Amino acid sequence: MGGGVGISINAPIRIATENSIFAMPGIEFCNFWSKAYISLEAKIGLFTDVGAGYFLSRLRGNLGYFLGLTGTRLKGVELVQTGIADFYVKKEKLQALEKEILKQTNSQTSIEDIKVIVRKYEEKVERKYKDEEFINRVFGKCCVEMIYKALKEEEENKEFARKLVEIMDEQSSLSMKLIFELLSRGKSLDLKENLKMDMRIVLR
Repeated sequence: MGGGVGISINAPIRIATENSIFAMPGIEFCNFWSKAYISLEAKIGLFTDVGAGYFLSRLRGNLGYFLGLTGTRLKGVELVQTGIADFYVKKEKLQALEKEILKQTNSQTSIEDIKVIVRKYEEKVERKYKDEEFINRVFGKCCVEMIYKALKEEEENKEFARKLVEIMDEQSSLSMKLIFELLSRGKSLDLKENLKMDMRIVLR
């Protein structure tokens, strides 16, 4: 979540388990009485930083805009379906996977060699996210206003669109516009340039 994503997502091999949760924005408040987690970042005018302009903008289709503007959480296989993670491995297999990597690798081992080992433990996952066609169609609009308008007018996926409108109604308008612009510019920038952009926005 948030900074944890920024640290881990640029790794050459990303493994998700059934317990993995992805969330951007990622400032979280846990109400221990209700066990409810509330994503606060976009509601108080902040934005998806820690290089999100780099990695969200490079997700397939318009999944990055969808995740950035709605703060939708992904869990388990959904991380692989969207391209956030590369492999899905059951938690119970992690210890055996780690042992084999330590046993079979040395300073000459390549990333591809390690991937070969990971593939022995992975569960096959369909590389497609639910409602992806709808997401690509709606979140490919030219600006936040047009995305919002398309969601309000959606008929085919009316219930899902209604829930997304409710989420966006709770977000800071400034925050959503910042996120949209950040992803739009981030597509053509490398990671270092995206992190510089994050810092400039935060300072202002």
